[in-house]
Amino acid sequence: QVPNGCGNRDNLLEQMYPVETWGREFIAVPSALVTEDIYRVIASENNTRVSVEGQNSGGNQTFLLSAGQWREFRLNRNPSLILSDKPINVAHFLVGGLCNGLNGLGDPSMLMLNSNAQLRDTVTLFNSPFQNILRNFINIACRSRDTASITVDGRTIASFSQSFRSLGPGGEYAFVSLELGAGAHTLISGGCGLIASAYGYGQAESYAYGGGANFYKINSVQTEDG
Repeated sequence: QVPNGCGNRDNLLEQMYPVETWGREFIAVPSALVTEDIYRVIASENNTRVSVEGQNSGGNQTFLLSAGQWREFRLNRNPSLILSDKPINVAHFLVGGLCNGLNGLGDPSMLMLNSNAQLRDTVTLFNSPFQNILRNFINIACRSRDTASITVDGRTIASFSQSFRSLGPGGEYAFVSLELGAGAHTLISGGCGLIASAYGYGQAESYAYGGGANFYKINSVQTEDG
């Protein structure tokens, strides 16, 4: 159950990213239509300071994690920039359909977020018609200066009657949620790249997954001889 005690249940399985690819900056884009999303942050090193900026209640929050320790928090229809001074991994959870404000539409799902250091120029995602999924979405995040160059299936974001919203202290990032039909969709950035995720809701059903990352090895990992 997500959160615990909420109706609708699922097995939540995700492959963890290698620690060498973990990042220090993540964009948390709210899932379309629902009242809240849940996130977990896990640290790879001791004394990892994490800040969650842009919340709509209680202001920003900061917490300290030890290696292997995690912290969970909720965001209510609000985007956030998750920052840390050491490598972290971030999981995004969709809330069960009886607690997300959609009266049973939707179900728990889990996806790993890609950091802002692992942007891709081109991403192809598949929105599923299976398991009685009724509504499909794609979230896109990018640098604000690149919004005009991003296309979905050859169309600009403006052609979907949608527009990017800015995020970050200086508005350096931007995001948008698009409701799309089932099938494959190709996203192209003519700038620095993008981050994307696909997800959908059905009656007591859902799915969610990240749109791929470059998985550059940007961190060193120390091991103990034993």
